Amino acid sequence: MVKRPKTEWLDYIKYDTESCLSWFEKHLGYQPSAYCFPFNEYTPMLVEILKSYGFNCFYNGKSGDNNHVFTRMDIDTLVNRLR
Repeated sequence: MVKRPKTEWLDYIKYDTESCLSWFEKHLGYQPSAYCFPFNEYTPMLVEILKSYGFNCFYNGKSGDNNHVFTRMDIDTLVNRLR
């Protein structure tokens, strides 16, 4: 892993998010609104970027100080929350 400048990181996050959303639409005909952070890592800036792509529910190993990020939960609770 190589540390990259903030602008490169932002460009990559946007590219990766657009690629993932494109895959979901093409193969599943669906655009997700929930996002689970890999490695339990997120920043407020990342949450805002993901919100701009339509994500409105975020999951992490712990909720932290962001009121849009929830602790992971069992699948039944998740399904009920997304209804």
